[in-house]
Amino acid sequence: MHVAMFLSNSLRFALSRGLTYSIIKVASAAIFTVLNMAGLDDVTSHSFVQAVRSCAQRSPSSGGQFRKAPLSLTSVK
Repeated sequence: MHVAMFLSNSLRFALSRGLTYSIIKVASAAIFTVLNMAGLDDVTSHSFVQAVRSCAQRSPSSGGQFRKAPLSLTSVK
């Protein structure tokens, strides 16, 4: 939970400065590496952390290439 809150706050900071998704990706990888080296459990695979990374990836600063398209009526049926 703390990692998700840290990444969420980092995302807010990055977006206010016009930075991209790579900042969040690097931070998440660094946290994973440090915890792995210390022999601790991987918390970066938690659903909250994954949701923050997904949100960061779909943010406007990432160029919009990862944005989810709206559902069409034919795909809902």
